[in-house]
Amino acid sequence: MTLTLYKADQEIVAKVWMQLCDLRHAMDIPEERKEAVLRRAVDVIRKLESARYHRERLGKILDSQFAARASERDSPKGPTVEIGGGAEQEFEAFLFQGKSTLDILVKLLGPLLGINLVSFGDGGDRVINALRRNVASNRAARADLLIQLIEDNKPWITPWFVDHRDHVTHHEPVVSSGFISVTLEDGVPRHAPPATADGVPFHEAVNHLYSNLLAFCENFLALAAHITFPPIFTLVELPEENRDQEYKRRFAVCLSGVEDRGAAT
Repeated sequence: MTLTLYKADQEIVAKVWMQLCDLRHAMDIPEERKEAVLRRAVDVIRKLESARYHRERLGKILDSQFAARASERDSPKGPTVEIGGGAEQEFEAFLFQGKSTLDILVKLLGPLLGINLVSFGDGGDRVINALRRNVASNRAARADLLIQLIEDNKPWITPWFVDHRDHVTHHEPVVSSGFISVTLEDGVPRHAPPATADGVPFHEAVNHLYSNLLAFCENFLALAAHITFPPIFTLVELPEENRDQEYKRRFAVCLSGVEDRGAAT
């Protein structure tokens, strides 16, 4: 199976597709299931691209709003608030795509481990419970590493991709401060981009969440694949200086017992 690489997608492709291709030879599952894993990986890539698209769109909208206000000759004395310039819609769309990415991500557990899940579910608890119930005891220690990854990432997944996302899906549009402009006594206009009800600027939240989401997908895929390795192989994280210069993939397969010497296959 081949995948056309686009330069704009290089980081996503490296962390998902190229990384799985590196680990594929160590997966102790039939070839047709390995192919199914890679097909699912393409779905994850597409979802991450969608999340990135809305992140970039939000940035462009805010840049345009700042530029428009900078070009205004007469700034209003009192505060003005603009809602509806598109930032709110892009923020909501990012939340939708972020949650959808997690739902698609866990579907790789089907061909990898025979665990078929409809969604990430309950902030990841559904995945954790499925791993505990279905992974054989001789692979449980490796499954525990994936479970710990999910637990460690709940502090950002749950409030944003569960609580915020569910609220704007089922209850009301995202609460926004709007784009605020005000000119103070010194005559210099000040501008503040839209923020959530908690005071978190949309663009800061999205940038942080996208970085976390991409890293989580990278780690999830590697640790899930690791569960299928035969005992002779283990997963190691390569030091920064040992990663290939083009894609900088983080993980490699290593012979068990020699990982401390960095002997990757």
